[in-house]
Amino acid sequence: MLQRPQDAQCKGGRVQDAAQTPADATARATADAAAEAFIERAAEEARGHVRWLRPEFQNPDQDRRVAGAAGAKGYLEIKDDKHYLTDAGKAAGGEFRMSQRYGPYFLWPDFLEA
Repeated sequence: MLQRPQDAQCKGGRVQDAAQTPADATARATADAAAEAFIERAAEEARGHVRWLRPEFQNPDQDRRVAGAAGAKGYLEIKDDKHYLTDAGKAAGGEFRMSQRYGPYFLWPDFLEA
């Protein structure tokens, strides 16, 4: 027969430790933050805004669509087979970035439609 430990409380049919460790509190806070982020992300996706974790695999055509839209609006220009950010692109919030891992890329504000 199982006996309830002296330092535990029974709530809702479950035995819970009365003295939680800091690691337990950290794990609970992390889980709560992840749940909130999931809810926010689901709401964004319902509005049509999708954030890709690995866009080169999940949405490979997105880069071409964004580059095409940015080029059509005059935000990018092509010189020597490379894309360059124009003054209009900078004014619209575009930024050039260089990553050691992924190479060169552009950051665009969320409102830029592809």
